[in-house]
Amino acid sequence: MVNLLDFLSFLQTQSPIGLFLGQALCCGVLILLLFHYWGPLGLYIYGALATIAGNIAVLKIVTFPFYEKPIALGTVLFMSLFLCSDMMNEYVGRKQALRLIWVGFISYFVFSLFMYGILSYAPIDENLDIHNALSLLFIPAPAIFCASLTAYFISQYADVVLYNLLRQATHGKYLWLRSSLSTLFGAFLDNTVFSFLLWCVFMPIPKGFEEVFWTYIVGVFILRIFLSVLNVIFMYGVKKIPFNHRIEI
Repeated sequence: MVNLLDFLSFLQTQSPIGLFLGQALCCGVLILLLFHYWGPLGLYIYGALATIAGNIAVLKIVTFPFYEKPIALGTVLFMSLFLCSDMMNEYVGRKQALRLIWVGFISYFVFSLFMYGILSYAPIDENLDIHNALSLLFIPAPAIFCASLTAYFISQYADVVLYNLLRQATHGKYLWLRSSLSTLFGAFLDNTVFSFLLWCVFMPIPKGFEEVFWTYIVGVFILRIFLSVLNVIFMYGVKKIPFNHRIEI
């Protein structure tokens, strides 16, 4: 039987670029499979889970060989949400794409309430380490939620609106253009607004602007440029897959 800790230790010895690429591909394939079998419902499920996981993952930072500053994780998950909204916008409709935004944040809000309820119980001595670990992860959640709520609503609405404007302007042609431009513009807004609010406004001890700019804005946006290319590939991939079992809601 495979020991999960040993497997994670092995993965930690691998190239972060390889892990990053593997995670991006897994997210894209998972989105395609969910949309194939469950249609819009599959995208709503993914949107809810990715929003929760992304807001936790952003607390961890790592280094990549191509950039000297550490970069906050969660980038793959947040960019995959733009893929979800573009896919919903293109193949289901603008109304459902906007609803996807609400599904993600309501899910994260309810999840946070659950965790605060668990943390409200006084821990026993032998369980103190678990309590402290949960506190470390979820006590920053209100600041993350407020920053993420603001940034995500601005960026996702911008993405949906720009996507529709480009589709109308190009008469439904050039899928790659509207997908990449709307995703990059939305990602830039999301990254900038979220990073500034979280680390410079809401944190008890604010980080310096230089650190926030290079670690959380520029560094992350470099990765998002690459991920926008993958998003376009998956957008075209949807057109090649027959969807025979969609659940309309």
